[in-house]
Amino acid sequence: IVSGKIVEKRQDGALIDIGYKAEGFVTAVEFKSWSDVKPGDPIDVFLEEIENDQNMPGISLQKANFIKSWTKITSEYGEGSVIKGIMKHRVKGGIIIDLNGVEAFLPGSQIDIGPVKNMDDYLGKEYDFKILKINQDRRNIVVSRRELLEESRKDRRTQLLKEMQISQVRPGLVKNITDFGAFIDLGGVDGLLHITDMSWGRIAHPSEMLEIGQNVEVM
Repeated sequence: IVSGKIVEKRQDGALIDIGYKAEGFVTAVEFKSWSDVKPGDPIDVFLEEIENDQNMPGISLQKANFIKSWTKITSEYGEGSVIKGIMKHRVKGGIIIDLNGVEAFLPGSQIDIGPVKNMDDYLGKEYDFKILKINQDRRNIVVSRRELLEESRKDRRTQLLKEMQISQVRPGLVKNITDFGAFIDLGGVDGLLHITDMSWGRIAHPSEMLEIGQNVEVM
C-alpha cells in the first residue's frame, strides 16, 4: 500500500500521483463516494505493478481498502469475537456478510435457530455475528448468527427458570400444536399444555382451542 494524491478527476476515474514517473489511474467504481472525490485529496492505493501496458503504475483502491479492513478486523477481532455486519447477497449454501469492507461467509445453517424459509428476508439488514473461523492464507472468514441467538436464549432460559414458581400465571405464545396438546413458549422455555388442561369440556383436537402464534395465559 502506497500513499498518493488525486491530481485529476475525469468522468470515468481519477489520476493518482504516487511519486512515480507517471500517475496511476483508479476507475470511478472503486470509490465508495465518487461524487465527493476532488483533486488534492490524499489517497492510499495498492501498487500491483510498477508499469502496465499504458506505461503507468498499476494501482487499486479496492485492494488497498480490503487489506486495511482485513488487517483491522483480524487484529482487533479473533475467532469467537462478536462483530457487526450487513447481510449482503445470497450465494450457494448461505449469505455473504459485509464486515466493514471484508466479505465473510454465513452458512445457511447458521442464519437462525429455526429453519429459514426465505434467505432474502434477511438481506440488507445489520446483525451481530460471532466469528467462527479466520483463514489468513485464503483471506476468508466464516461467521454465525445462530450461536449468538442460542447463547442469548440459554441466558433467558436460566433466568426464567429462577423466576418460575408453581401455581404462577404466566403469558406465553403457542409455538406448536400436536394431537396430544400444544407447546407454549414462555419466553425462553417451552412448556407442554396437555389437551386435557385446555378446557373443562372435552375437545377432539387442540386446534379447536388454539392456533400457532396465539398469545395465551397459562398456569
